[in-house]
Amino acid sequence: MNKRNMTSDLKNYSEYWHNKIQKRKELLTKRKKKLRNLAKDCADILKREFGVKEVYLIGSLLEDHKIHLNSDIDLAILGLKDEEYFLALRRLYSILPKNVNIDLIDIPTASESMNELIKTQGEQL
Repeated sequence: MNKRNMTSDLKNYSEYWHNKIQKRKELLTKRKKKLRNLAKDCADILKREFGVKEVYLIGSLLEDHKIHLNSDIDLAILGLKDEEYFLALRRLYSILPKNVNIDLIDIPTASESMNELIKTQGEQL
């Protein structure tokens, strides 16, 4: 292989990976925006239909470097009645696409470290 072909191959290889990385970043940015909008919709439903007093977004949706293609929606909540937990979860899943999961963390029963994370990093919705 001559030097010219090798340089051309390296350039093509570099462009390929640059484009692949850029497309992944764009995909993750779109997913983050979509999931954050869905999280707000879920918070509205929890407050309006189930009387939840406070909802905080936590987890990978708060930091760009943590989001991935399987990121879910993590909501810390205050005020959901125990007997309505599964009903609320079913209602939320009814508006979510099949490839999106949601976790509801009950603030009063969460661990001390989880409550600290909610307080310091959570975004109130």
